[in-house]
Amino acid sequence: MPSQNPSPTAPTHDDRGSFVAIAASPYVAYTVHGAPAHLTRLTRNPDGTLTLHPVGEPFARLDLAVDAGRWRAERETYAATTEHTCARCATPIKLIDGAWVGTDYTTTGGGLTTCPPDTDNPVGAHAPRQPAAPTWHAGSAPPPVSDDTIGAEIRDLFAIHRTEPEAAWTIGALTDTDPPLRLGVTALDSGTVDHTDTTWIYGLWQAHRLHRCGAVHTGTISWTHQQIAVVLAERFIGDDDLDEDTRVRLVAWLNAQPTRPDPA
Repeated sequence: MPSQNPSPTAPTHDDRGSFVAIAASPYVAYTVHGAPAHLTRLTRNPDGTLTLHPVGEPFARLDLAVDAGRWRAERETYAATTEHTCARCATPIKLIDGAWVGTDYTTTGGGLTTCPPDTDNPVGAHAPRQPAAPTWHAGSAPPPVSDDTIGAEIRDLFAIHRTEPEAAWTIGALTDTDPPLRLGVTALDSGTVDHTDTTWIYGLWQAHRLHRCGAVHTGTISWTHQQIAVVLAERFIGDDDLDEDTRVRLVAWLNAQPTRPDPA
């Protein structure tokens, strides 16, 4: 006689994965079974749908993507508390949902993420003008890249200048227990568009702890964010005060970078 209570069908594996929304931010981290984790920025469309835009490179683990989302959200929130003007059109701007938006609604730039068009300024995204660079001590002409000594105490120059990293790189994990590690840089305003005679501030974070922070000056040679990041990573590798695991991860990251071109 057939049983009145047949055995339930064995559940199939759930391939939908996991999605983590970072509270009070537009960031969503997710992973699908068998695939790397990703960090995305959520935008709401006029038709009510949601779009997830990829942010950065894939992560080895979901917790690393979540941590990166929290870190980005905290930096953006902090940067949004200060006043900025656009370096191109001088419009007052504020960081809103990851984009610099004009806040002076008495002008044609109010509410826009691009500069108002005119004959001298083609339409382009707002570029924030940062606070003035630190005063440098008089002395001999600096080499192409020279360190600004900040002493033994690690000061958060991003907090001092009330800004966030313009570019950040997540340094890949080599083991399942490696904490998040990232390198970020920002070019303080030099009045030039090609980043000559520029002061750069940098930070190396392990999880939310700031390991290294300082400034470098590029003199009359033009450098890109990527070139500065590679130079800094090379220097960190030679820093005997950094733990060996961090330096090994930086070596692996450097080996994955394209050959560094000479500065322009």
